[in-house]
Amino acid sequence: MSERRILDVVDLWTLEFATADEQVSEFQKRWGSPPDAVALPVLTPAGIPFENDYEEMKGVHYGGRSEQANLGTIAYEFGKLGMDIYLLIVPDFSFAKSSTLHIVDISGDSSPQACIAKGVTRRLLTELTTTAMSRVDEACATANEETGKSASLVGVALDIVDLWPMGASDERIELTCFCQECRNQLAEISTRGTRLVREFERFPNAWNLLLQDSGTGVKPINDFDSTVTPKALLGLSQLKGFDDMLKRAGADLDKEAQLLIEYVHCRHKQVKNVVQDLFSRINPQRDGRPLSRVIVTEGSPYSWTSGTFLGGLDDPELCDELWIDPSESGLETKRIPYLAYMQRRSRYYLDAFFSFLYTCQDEEKMTVTGAARYSDADILRLLELRRRQAVSNRLASKLDLSCLEPRSKDGKAGRVGFVGPHFPENTSQKLVQAARIVKSSSAVGPNDFDDDALRKLLLKAASMAFREER
Repeated sequence: MSERRILDVVDLWTLEFATADEQVSEFQKRWGSPPDAVALPVLTPAGIPFENDYEEMKGVHYGGRSEQANLGTIAYEFGKLGMDIYLLIVPDFSFAKSSTLHIVDISGDSSPQACIAKGVTRRLLTELTTTAMSRVDEACATANEETGKSASLVGVALDIVDLWPMGASDERIELTCFCQECRNQLAEISTRGTRLVREFERFPNAWNLLLQDSGTGVKPINDFDSTVTPKALLGLSQLKGFDDMLKRAGADLDKEAQLLIEYVHCRHKQVKNVVQDLFSRINPQRDGRPLSRVIVTEGSPYSWTSGTFLGGLDDPELCDELWIDPSESGLETKRIPYLAYMQRRSRYYLDAFFSFLYTCQDEEKMTVTGAARYSDADILRLLELRRRQAVSNRLASKLDLSCLEPRSKDGKAGRVGFVGPHFPENTSQKLVQAARIVKSSSAVGPNDFDDDALRKLLLKAASMAFREER
């Protein structure tokens, strides 16, 4: 079976500096072969890249042109090259100002990122993705008629790497999301009912066994799977010294471990239920066959920010394939195929970079997140840090490719290909150089904070909520 090769256009803004032809050429130069398909975003942190009923279209100046190109125009450019198309959904709605969509941490504070568990979020995602499908279908039909090629929409990929951002303050772990809909869904799954969440509304609590305030985020223990026992979980906690706080509080560590295991299993089941529901809404039949359902996730056995066990995603009832970071994954799928996403933590650092890139150019979001309290120089330094994190976490050489698991022989399970995100050094630098940092209407300045408070708030502003640190 030949290797499938997919180009991920990580954000439409990259097409201002590198056109479809140029991104395909860069892919071929880097990996030795051209891509068979391309992944295009349904939504961007800037907004919706096609005409819609909710807000002004946020297009892109394709190839530096003066007019704005929409998603359909861009799909047409790739369709002319004969490439099949995936639509990729990052479901955070970071451009939306509506608090009805927002995630809520355990203490009740909200952050401007959508909760995918909310019915309104899934309704909007369904409507917008369905519209995007129509635009891509039309673009492919036009391109095929002109070129005689057979480009088509073949799949929908859902990026779940950062559904539940995490934060910490003074050793208090601030996980998300605990909006009322999340609470209700977790209560329905848990044998404890509503008591499950209430057990975490205290300090310290069971999360402190595997999560720790690092001063700049949350330091996690991820190397456990769905078969972990309370004894094994406590062993991990003791090995890393995470259990000291609960010991000092006189907690029953065995009971805390049991509670934590129930929580991670319930969160995993909740995410699976939500993802299955979303795919069932947006996956209509096309020419007698459904679109491929893809989940994009990182490679650790358990991901706190996706709320899932990697092994539990190897499920044909949930999805048709996975795109996962191969650098830390020991998973060899048995039931569905996977593609190696050539970036550590998959899209995590890419999503974080683009989220902040657009935040620092939006006055309202700058003010809401607190980023507007700081100088342009500070914001640009942090933006450059985000860029370097994304660039340095690439798996971007032919050597990296040669180290992947052998390809599947039948294509029914195991690795069938790889996904290469377009984020070369020169394009990433041009994005930062083109950023226009806005001034805030806030009357508060950086001198109104001590150094430690400024550092913590600036870090929080970088991602609109504390993100997991490794």
